[in-house]
Amino acid sequence: MRRITTSLLIFAALFGLSFSRPAVAKDKTPPTYQQGKLLDIQEKKDKTTSYTTTKQKDGTTVTTPTTSEEKHYFISVQAGDLVYVGEYTPMFYGKPGDWIIGDPIDVRFDGGKMILRKPNGKELKTKVVKRIRAGEVQ
Repeated sequence: MRRITTSLLIFAALFGLSFSRPAVAKDKTPPTYQQGKLLDIQEKKDKTTSYTTTKQKDGTTVTTPTTSEEKHYFISVQAGDLVYVGEYTPMFYGKPGDWIIGDPIDVRFDGGKMILRKPNGKELKTKVVKRIRAGEVQ
């Protein structure tokens, strides 16, 4: 038994593994939002066509096109002197919240993500696709 334990420890040391206790979760502080202004919400539909080829019993092939449609939303929010345009697909987050253009909105940023707080308290995460100076927006 002692030989097995020693072998495991040597193996762990060679490959950078450790057998320490799991880390205790740190205190989760709630995310900090800043006040932004909702400028616009636009919906865009993209159509894509894929083709499936099937072989028939007589040796011929039949190609069948399948068209699908995917919605994208582009949400523009002014935070400070910049306007951020975020894109998301409603596959994971549903439709945009019950927002009204021109109203204040809670927003925070995490790397290339713009995260908006919906009226129900849930978050909507978007990918920042554009940043514009607020004075240049028409």
